[in-house]
Amino acid sequence: MMQINFKQFILGICVTIIIIFSSLLFPAVFENIDRSILSIEYQLRGTKSVDTSIVILYLDNDDIASLGGLPLKRSYYALLIDALRDLDVGVIGFDIALTESKREFQEYDNLLAAVVEKANNVVISGYFRELSEYQSRDTISVIPDRFLYKKPQGINVMQGHQPELPFENMLKNVNAIGHTHLIGDTRIPLFIQNGQTLFPAFAIEIFRVNDRSPKSDVIISSGDVKINVREATHHIPVNNNMVASINFVGGITDLKMISVVNFLKMYDRIKTNTVYADLLDQFRGKIVLVGIIAEGRSKFIETPFNDEFPVIGVHAFFLHNLLHNNFLRYSPEPINLIIILLCGIICTFLMGIKREVYGWIGLIMLVIMLILISFVFFSNYSYVLPVAAPISTIFLVTVSMLIYKHKLIRGHIDFLAREKEKTTSLLQSKEMQLVKLEKEFQSLQRSDAEKRRTQLQEEITKYKTEVSQLKELAEDLQPASISSEFVKKPCKEFCGIVYGNNGPMEGIVSFIKKIADNNAAVLIYGESGTGKELVARALHENSRRKQKPFIAVNCGALAEGLLESELFGHERGAFTGAVKEKAGRFEMADGGTIFLDEIGETSENFQVKLLRVLQDGTLERVGGTQTKKVDVRVIAATNKNLQQAVDEKRFREDLYYRLKVLEVDLPPLRERIEDIPILAEHFMNQEDKVIKCSKSVIEILKQYAWKGNIRELQSVIKRAALLAKAEERSIVRMKDVSVEITQGEKTLVDLEKKIISLLREKKFSRNSISETADDLGGLNRGTVAEYFRGYCFKTFYECQWNFSKAVMIISQIEDPIINKKVEKKLREYLRNGIELVDLQKTIEQVTITSKSKYKNLPQKYHYYLTEIINAACRSEFKINS
Repeated sequence: MMQINFKQFILGICVTIIIIFSSLLFPAVFENIDRSILSIEYQLRGTKSVDTSIVILYLDNDDIASLGGLPLKRSYYALLIDALRDLDVGVIGFDIALTESKREFQEYDNLLAAVVEKANNVVISGYFRELSEYQSRDTISVIPDRFLYKKPQGINVMQGHQPELPFENMLKNVNAIGHTHLIGDTRIPLFIQNGQTLFPAFAIEIFRVNDRSPKSDVIISSGDVKINVREATHHIPVNNNMVASINFVGGITDLKMISVVNFLKMYDRIKTNTVYADLLDQFRGKIVLVGIIAEGRSKFIETPFNDEFPVIGVHAFFLHNLLHNNFLRYSPEPINLIIILLCGIICTFLMGIKREVYGWIGLIMLVIMLILISFVFFSNYSYVLPVAAPISTIFLVTVSMLIYKHKLIRGHIDFLAREKEKTTSLLQSKEMQLVKLEKEFQSLQRSDAEKRRTQLQEEITKYKTEVSQLKELAEDLQPASISSEFVKKPCKEFCGIVYGNNGPMEGIVSFIKKIADNNAAVLIYGESGTGKELVARALHENSRRKQKPFIAVNCGALAEGLLESELFGHERGAFTGAVKEKAGRFEMADGGTIFLDEIGETSENFQVKLLRVLQDGTLERVGGTQTKKVDVRVIAATNKNLQQAVDEKRFREDLYYRLKVLEVDLPPLRERIEDIPILAEHFMNQEDKVIKCSKSVIEILKQYAWKGNIRELQSVIKRAALLAKAEERSIVRMKDVSVEITQGEKTLVDLEKKIISLLREKKFSRNSISETADDLGGLNRGTVAEYFRGYCFKTFYECQWNFSKAVMIISQIEDPIINKKVEKKLREYLRNGIELVDLQKTIEQVTITSKSKYKNLPQKYHYYLTEIINAACRSEFKINS
């Protein structure tokens, strides 16, 4: 399934490690991308209801203007707090600066401080003018101790400098104060160090005061802050600097917000009415935040649901997260690194899958699964997983693998190109030398240099042999373009049966489709390895029984007694070793199809029982008396001549006719020569889509007899692909093919001699080609014809376009009748070979258009056909009609 090698694996791991180090060295790059992805996840998740116990009272520009502008008289604040105290709110969070006390309004400050003291549930905000990450040397804090927390050992927090706090009288009376700093708009530092103590966040103190909890109930530890309230524990997950991430469950419209002026007017108007009770219910026990929300007077930030969101709303969502324990939780760094590493390894292996389409599907599924898991964890558990770094890993590993494969293939192609160029150059040199020698030989024929002629003849023969060998080497370095060769006869596939258009299998497949959807028995004839079981499965898969079992049994592989037990089943104690009852294959196939391979190997006793099943669908288990009914379609197969077996009384005639209701006769592979390149490519793609067969290999595969048929071809291709991959080659060459087949290639010359010799014996009669094929052990008729065609081209070339001389060499007899037949055939082959020659075109153009003339012609004769086409373009001979 996998074709990944060690180098590819190391490359994938190295790229993954680079991403891991990049995420550690440049975290901001991936964090920014993850932040954008998180924003999209917020939109997909949508808004959720905000806790109704949180209320925001705000002052906008209109309120400020109606109250006399900033700074407002603090008597208004006193009035507001007193009204809220009267409504029995749980806590008041006052996020308005009260840092300075003015002498001219001293009475208002005192009034406000007195009201705050009376309320006893007010938390006021403060802040630091400067924050830093370095450790402060200050040992004393200017903030009163009652507002501070003791710093535990091993806790790292940000440092605050120059605190801005409420005026002195307020500090004495207020219940608690807290800072309002934000980090990156969406995160809040829970504590800021001042001196050797910790100053808490505004929202934490609001939550604590609302529950009337002491500071001792706030437990600070690395990675987590716990607040114990009312027999419950609330957790705040934090990073290394005690910073918590806000989970925005909605936008500004999801918060309960009321204008301060409208609230005071409503309070004054309804206090004396019965409606007061309703207003009291709306505010009793609530967490009320008071702040300014006005353009130019307060800060706004961007959140997932609003481009401009008031900062006081961030504290509201912090409180919501705290109440419901749904702060954002980020996966720790070790988990992130493990996810990146796993993505890199998985991607590396997916890129090594033989069928690339499965690899690409796997990569797409991996990315989709990563995004879906991230969204599910965020949406359901507020848990944020890394996405940018893992996807970057997948992308870069994929690109690296593609570049590696491209370079690998490019290297193979360049090597083959160099080898081919070297071979072609040597070939051209040898051909030029051969032409010179032939011209010299022809000139010497008119002189008396007999010794020189003999010497030249020997040199010519030597050069022809070398030219032929170089041509074979050149073809062995060139991949066969099977797809372009079969444009007019494309590859087809039906239920695993691969075949070419207009080939012998096309009619058989068409017949299979016609007979598939019925219950009649089918008898399949075919040699071993021709695909009989594939045909049986195709019949089953295209029938109404396809949802039921398909059971295959090799009758020839089992002894008679065992076969009977296997097919019909047996009862307990039916024979030695039958310790329990067993259902037979016919029962297992009930409602479906049973395939009986090698049916011709069965005994007469078994055939009687099988006949009964075919006749009425009943059987009895071995050792049993109960008759069982089954509904099974029987498909049988054999490589024997059953008719002959019937005649010889070795097979029951009645069973024979029961089985052969429908017959499928599969041709051996040697009769499917045009399908061999298609099948070779199909099997090669199963091994490795990158590797191709060379032209020489395809040619020799077409010439081989294939006694083992398709099964043998598949084995040969598998072996050749493994050898090619072992040497990191993208082309299967002759040396990768088994010795048996290459030895067959070496006997092609002998085959040529045998074919020509037999044709001469049969005096080139009308049936001589078919009879020669039969005499050569059932060789394909087309193979004989193509060898004879090639031999005619070769002889005509060697005779330098002399028809009479060529005919005499071919026939080897002076019988005018036989020679007339030979000459007629020679002219027919030549006429067909050069029919696309156009004197108005260049030789190169004619050669391209004449490619179809080389089809099925053995490779060794291609050179001669090319020379004949070139000579025809130069008008060196004419073919009389």
